[in-house]
Amino acid sequence: MTIRQVLAAAFILAPQIAGAQDYPYQGIYALLSSDPWTCAFEFFIAAPDGSYDSYNLDRKKLTDDGTLAYVKTAKGKCEAEKIRGKTVLEACTYNSFSSDQPEGEPFYDVADFSDPANLKIAYFDDKAEHDSAVSGKILLPHTAPVAVPQCSEVTAAKLASVIVAGEAVLDPDYVSKYLSPVSDDPESAKFQAMAAGIFAKLK
Repeated sequence: MTIRQVLAAAFILAPQIAGAQDYPYQGIYALLSSDPWTCAFEFFIAAPDGSYDSYNLDRKKLTDDGTLAYVKTAKGKCEAEKIRGKTVLEACTYNSFSSDQPEGEPFYDVADFSDPANLKIAYFDDKAEHDSAVSGKILLPHTAPVAVPQCSEVTAAKLASVIVAGEAVLDPDYVSKYLSPVSDDPESAKFQAMAAGIFAKLK
């Protein structure tokens, strides 16, 4: 997985400006894919203060005995730098619990929240590009936006009993085998077929 993908995976949309109301798109969102079925395997939970936690389904436990167990794989926080209509420019931090990933590496983006159920995010190449946008010298990054659907089949109430409590450093080999994103996996069609059964267990 590339650094760009890692940083994209770390992004979650729930920033808060001091003195302002909470953002309208806090909640649970898909990771690295515009396909809602991937929410069965990985998602972010966004809090009103801009912090986020990312979770991945432990596929080994699912295969071994059918257990649903979502492991926290990363956390971070976004700060809203500027709001323009229905878009917000953000600066975010990312901390992974996998020991082979960078800790606290920042990333920058602009999010279109016109439709909170179907967000669009474009990533700035670096802080300088982000700062130019905040100052008004440029409007948007040149990168194409990424679609981020809300996970309508997954709710906090459903997840309460299947999220693994606590934070721990994860073995990178285990992460690669059993906790990695499924959207670009060679067996993604197999995982898509499994999604309906996983959603059924969450009801």
